Amino acid sequence: MKPDPKNIVIIEKVIAGGMGLGHLDSGMVVLAPKVLPEEEIRFRIIKRHKDYLEAECLEIFTPSPFRVIPQCPLFGKCGGCDLQHVVYDYQLVLKDAIVRDLLVRGGVGNYQDIQRIINGPILPSPKTFGYRQRIRLQVDPKTSRPGYYQIRSHKVVPVDRCPLAGIEINQALSEVGDSEHFQELLNQTQSVEFILSPVDEKVILLLHYQRKPRPQDRNHAEQLMRNTPVLKNILFSVADFGLMDSQGRMGEAAVFDSLVHFKVSGAAAGSQTLEMTLEPGGFCQVNLEQNDNLVKILLEWTDPGPDARILDLFCGMGNFSLPLAGKAAEVIGMDLQRSSVRSAKRNALIAGLENCRFDKMTAVEAVKKLYENNERFETILLDPPREGCNEVIPFLEKIGAGMLIYISCDPSTLARDLGLLRDFGYIVDRLQVVDMFPKTHHMETIVRLVKN
Repeated sequence: MKPDPKNIVIIEKVIAGGMGLGHLDSGMVVLAPKVLPEEEIRFRIIKRHKDYLEAECLEIFTPSPFRVIPQCPLFGKCGGCDLQHVVYDYQLVLKDAIVRDLLVRGGVGNYQDIQRIINGPILPSPKTFGYRQRIRLQVDPKTSRPGYYQIRSHKVVPVDRCPLAGIEINQALSEVGDSEHFQELLNQTQSVEFILSPVDEKVILLLHYQRKPRPQDRNHAEQLMRNTPVLKNILFSVADFGLMDSQGRMGEAAVFDSLVHFKVSGAAAGSQTLEMTLEPGGFCQVNLEQNDNLVKILLEWTDPGPDARILDLFCGMGNFSLPLAGKAAEVIGMDLQRSSVRSAKRNALIAGLENCRFDKMTAVEAVKKLYENNERFETILLDPPREGCNEVIPFLEKIGAGMLIYISCDPSTLARDLGLLRDFGYIVDRLQVVDMFPKTHHMETIVRLVKN
């Protein structure tokens, strides 16, 4: 016999954020994590909102045929992998539906329009586990143990292995886990990043420290590196202080032996790959194989000629700028993070590309200054953070861009920004979803827009 029907709902779809959505007979929306379409569930209300109920699934009466047993024992406790209970092919179906729904609701077009512009099926990841090039673990202030936040909480779930992380990261996590030196360092650490340098097959630890490192802290780091061959280096990061390594070096000197080395395919003329470096703490895509696929799509869609000028407003360390520079006349990149700009300049030098210019500047400052200087670009590349780039959009047509490439890690802000771009005369003509983050609801989307 089923319980009170007031606490039973049939899940209709999975929406942005990975939550399952259903409606009660009253019309009230119920949102619950880790459930799938067509599942009938019994739920408990966690929090009441004006327009919906935030809920927890207590029982599934009709499990989806696409439901599988998660591989990670922390699933359901850790707040990370919210789709690990779903067979991989169906994860792609869910993500594709989320993007289409958001684009329609954002006014980009109706479902027939969206079908026409989508380039093809969502691009699956070559790896569904072990694909992450870096992870960031929080440190429990009471126990000094590293882990991920629990769902809907700042409670830390201890982690000694992450199935999404690369082999070397898990090796490092295992080898440092029982070390007294690591524990002493964690006592003053808010969070710790494990960053794989793929070319070296070594891991860099970036400790987000609560205070300036003292000699005994650096001694613990030195001992930990001696006892852990998979570690390349250990860095301390302190707010308003910068970076320091175990030898007491600071700033650029501190990162000299800690650069992340990797390769990006489809690059400069005459070569198959670009050698890239990144300073720890800088941004790069966590799934490097899917990053190669993104670069390939970018080059196919832009196909810049030898006279083309291209602007990259969120250039990072040159992940997209430098492959484009191998074909274009000139590429100008802007980024707010000083270390990323340093990396971009270093990577251009390594590649022997002299037709690049990189400056530290916000995207809004950049487009205003370029407009004032009467500079014009055939193509503008937008790869903003999760919050999108709506403040930049009104200035884009002023610097002459006939084509925009928008790369987004958040389909909700993407849909909003595409609606704004439509108001300024930019029409979406190609869109490809890339599964950059298997086992989670997150995804990457690349869009090409042309001036109407």
